[in-house]
Amino acid sequence: MIIAIPTNNTGFKTETPGRAQNAAYVKYVTAAGFTPVLVPMEADTAVIANMADGLLLAGGIDIDPMYYGFSNGASYGVNPDKDSAERDLFHAFRGLGKPIFGICRGFQLMFREYMAVAGDEADYFDYMEHLGQHAQGDLNVRRTVATHMVRTNTESLYSLPQEDGQLDMRPVNSMHHQVAVFNHGLLHKENGINMKGLDPNEPVLHEIGNFELTAWTLRAVNQPRLSNKQPDLDNYWCIVEAMRIHNWGAPMMGVQWHPEELMDVALLQNFFNSAANAGNNQEIYEGI
Repeated sequence: MIIAIPTNNTGFKTETPGRAQNAAYVKYVTAAGFTPVLVPMEADTAVIANMADGLLLAGGIDIDPMYYGFSNGASYGVNPDKDSAERDLFHAFRGLGKPIFGICRGFQLMFREYMAVAGDEADYFDYMEHLGQHAQGDLNVRRTVATHMVRTNTESLYSLPQEDGQLDMRPVNSMHHQVAVFNHGLLHKENGINMKGLDPNEPVLHEIGNFELTAWTLRAVNQPRLSNKQPDLDNYWCIVEAMRIHNWGAPMMGVQWHPEELMDVALLQNFFNSAANAGNNQEIYEGI
């Protein structure tokens, strides 16, 4: 299986920028048993999408909020040309139904593109350009060191069984300061869920239309203080740390942490192999 990985245009403020990518992504894809192909932003997206079996949108600089109609208040080192090239590549793969896996920046591009067309689903989400005390950069630790826990749907991420729908805590290495947040309090209220004994750590519903919340955290999020009467249900937010998007042309998964630095090959293998098997089964079914 050939996996395309867009490159970064290093030194893009100079007259002749370079093209490069963190070798960790190449090693990660290779260790998972796939063949990585680096894609410069000048490449023909249609040719790449037809040639490769899947797309890995890697981490990197912030997405430019101006494209989505928001002023840039805290997005660092943005490059609209890179954003445009990766959006085109993303939609080329999506249009062919080929699986797309996003890491950090890649997660955010996928999230923002989907929210732009999500309709009423988007009402339950927001996007923060900067959240302090969430990235591990301030801790002065290596990228390969996990620094906080996220609550995960292990069955969705790894196809591993979970007893009675229980969710697992997993250590991750988040390096992002921009975050997607989900207002699970508002959703619970609208669905008439009994909120007695509400635990703000636990969104009760994990699927909102075509959006599946597969990992989340409260790291650096200030939840409202519970009173003895009624909790402020409209203000229970969690940070989306991983997601799947269904029924939007292609299999899609995004994570905010950096599994390539942790060499979590099982995550990548499960996503691309499951997508490939689903595609093969669909072809067999349609041929009957």
